[in-house]
Amino acid sequence: MIHRSGKISVKNPLATRLGAMAAAFMLVLATDGCMPLSTVTSLAVDAGYTASEARTADEVVDDNALQIKISQAMFDADIDLFKNVSTIVYRGRVLLLGSVARRAARKRAEKLATRVAGSREIINDIQVSEGGGVTGFVNDILIEKTIQSALLLHDHIRSSNYRVRSVNGVVYLIGVAEDRAELDRVLAEVRRTEGVARVVNHMRFNKPTS
Repeated sequence: MIHRSGKISVKNPLATRLGAMAAAFMLVLATDGCMPLSTVTSLAVDAGYTASEARTADEVVDDNALQIKISQAMFDADIDLFKNVSTIVYRGRVLLLGSVARRAARKRAEKLATRVAGSREIINDIQVSEGGGVTGFVNDILIEKTIQSALLLHDHIRSSNYRVRSVNGVVYLIGVAEDRAELDRVLAEVRRTEGVARVVNHMRFNKPTS
């Protein structure tokens, strides 16, 4: 199917399986009202896999399967940890985000994620703080949506290759950039966004850079 944007959606068994897998997991946990919104968002974005993304459909399926397993491990071990920690997986690289009150909880989340087979790297960026409450949560959502919209509308950025999350005004990026020039454009968009306190960049390049 060709959309007005000119991007071609890929409809294949792998993408269908991915969407069904994510939907089933979200349905189970959403029933308890405890699924982290950022995890829901990440799964929903990946379920909309298109040919414009650098990852293959197989990679997207594998990443989401790993993300679901890690979320399930936290859900089974500690419901509070599950609520406060979200996970993004991109090409096997696991990024742990969120805000917890104690360092012990931060370490436990990393241990739980490490025990789940399949990851190439665990990046623990969980903040140790009391969090920003409802106001901070709303501000983070606004920051994320503002950045995502800016990237989507930019003619020289492949926004589908970027995952953006904000926690207490700190913006985290993971995915693959086409080259240094594209990443610089993205970083400029992020830094000019109102409410952003700091940017943590975990992007890698899709092409070798000199």
